Amino acid sequence: MTDINLQTITPDTTLPTTGFLFGADSQASGSPSVYTVQSVATTLLGSTTLTGATITADAPVLNLAQTWNNAAITFTGLKLNATDTASAAGSLLLDIGTGGGTYASKFSVRKDGRVEIISINLASGPYGGNANWWSSNNLNISSTTQLSFGASDLILSRRDPANLRFGAADAAAPVAQKLSVQSVVAGTTDTAGADLTITGSQGTGTGAGGSIIFQVAPAGSSSTVQNALSTALTIGGNGGITGQDGATANALALRNGTSAQTFNLYNTYTDALNYSRLVMYADGSANYYIGTQKAGTGISASLFVGTGAGAGVAGNGSTTIAGSLVQIRTQYGNVFHITAAGVMSYNTDDANDIGRDAANRPRSVYVGTSVTPGRGVTVANLPTPSTGMIARVTDATAPVIGATVAGGGAAYALVNYNGANWTVIGV
Repeated sequence: MTDINLQTITPDTTLPTTGFLFGADSQASGSPSVYTVQSVATTLLGSTTLTGATITADAPVLNLAQTWNNAAITFTGLKLNATDTASAAGSLLLDIGTGGGTYASKFSVRKDGRVEIISINLASGPYGGNANWWSSNNLNISSTTQLSFGASDLILSRRDPANLRFGAADAAAPVAQKLSVQSVVAGTTDTAGADLTITGSQGTGTGAGGSIIFQVAPAGSSSTVQNALSTALTIGGNGGITGQDGATANALALRNGTSAQTFNLYNTYTDALNYSRLVMYADGSANYYIGTQKAGTGISASLFVGTGAGAGVAGNGSTTIAGSLVQIRTQYGNVFHITAAGVMSYNTDDANDIGRDAANRPRSVYVGTSVTPGRGVTVANLPTPSTGMIARVTDATAPVIGATVAGGGAAYALVNYNGANWTVIGV
């Protein structure tokens, strides 16, 4: 039907004033058909364009008002029920915009329920001089809703209570996600990038801050159940680092399930075939290794183990050893050390041996000046002998070189076990 400009119609004062008259002139002379505003709207709004005049004062094109006065009724102010027999995917249930002849949409609702907004400001204070811009700074999204960007491959969603997830709901083929900060645009010369700061919760007073916890889900046995998360790294509120094993506070662990691990510290590196590095690794059984490795053009590097100058360090007993030292330790405690002056000694006097009597013996011992036994023994307390053993006795009787030593006296003597007897080799 042709649009009718109601502003150009001259009212007939002889007709009822409670509605509108439609129909032939003959109806006016008899009983004219009078329609209410509701019936007119029902008839006209099948496809109607309302164009307001150019105005200089506020006068809405459409200004509707109702009074709802029944607490038992759920009212609806505006409603559109579109029967979608066939339409394009981008069809809109609502579209509001500006621009006049050059229309620009600002707010729209698609037929699939998607709401598209050019921009949204959640500031609780005035915006653009309008003190009533927003009365709240909260944006609530239902737990079943996801927030997507661009091509919808970047998605924010809620996984569990207080759990923000990057990506959509769990799927058979999840899409990898990445978090980054603004970078320097290409073409800009020698400009540093920006920091990415991740913070834990702040405490007050003596209360520690919250930790930053990194978790992974190691592979398990064959199953359709999600693998359990485990903590791989924790940066504590006090700055300490706890590794994956979680057994020791402020410890950094290197672990991947039950597989033996390797740590490489590179001195030089060209590629995977040319490098020099320090390596620490476990062989998967009961052994650990620390050493240097080289490949290709990598340099042959030495391994230095040592300390710098420092305060006194207590030994394994009551003795205090001055300066920094290198300590060798076994499961039985600190055993052997090298002092800051370069003296090699044991932590406990007269408690350990060098070599063994029948196997794993050093071949030769070379000294610059002398070998001095620290103490002697009586003849009766000479050790269980093996051929070639040398000892120093403190109670020899008239010792003679080459003769079998006899105890009970007061002389010192150096003796050797020849396979049958302890004989004197020095007095």
